[in-house]
Order: sequence, then structure tokens, then C-alpha cells
Amino acid sequence: MQKFSEFVKDQKTILENKRKETKSQEFNNLFEAKLKEYGANSIMDLSEEELESFNSYVKTVKEDLSKADVKKMVKDETKELEKKVDKAEDAAEAAEKNAEKAKKESWTR
Repeated sequence: MQKFSEFVKDQKTILENKRKETKSQEFNNLFEAKLKEYGANSIMDLSEEELESFNSYVKTVKEDLSKADVKKMVKDETKELEKKVDKAEDAAEAAEKNAEKAKKESWTR
């Protein structure tokens, strides 16, 4: 039987791959739409001026998609840190209870 942590890791990988595919598809859709806007079928059909403008657009799209990746990464890392803090707080609470219990037991002896 697969450990839960391994399952979670596998699911993260699957979700990451799907996210990359979605991001790639989104980029391709924007790329094609911009080409159509210029009335071109490929970048080879663009003039120098149009090509510069198109490249600027592509760079902006890539930056926007990268910013979204960074935001997601930070959000994921924040969730992980929150889980670790919660675990540490629970462990500290349990240790305090055990210490109090041990203290009471030592007084009753």
C-alpha cells in the first residue's frame, strides 16, 4: 500500500503537469490570437515593426504567466509553512500537557 505522503507527492506532480499544460495552451492561444490580429499566419509574415511589437507582447505574456507561477509557488510554500507551524503548536501543547500531568503525578507520590 502506498504511503499517504507518497500519494500526495504523486498528486502534486500530476497537478503540476496539468498546470504546465494549461499554461502552455493559454500561451499558444494568446500567440495565435495576436498573429491573427496582425493578419498573419506565422511570425514570418510580419514586418520588422510588427515583429518588434509582437515580441514585446510575447515577452509581456511570458512575464505575466511567470508572475502567476511565483504567486502560486509562494501560496503553496505558505500553506506548507502553516501546516508545519500547526504541527509544532500541537506538539508544544501536547508536551505542556504531559509536563503538567507528570508534575501532578510527582506531587501525589
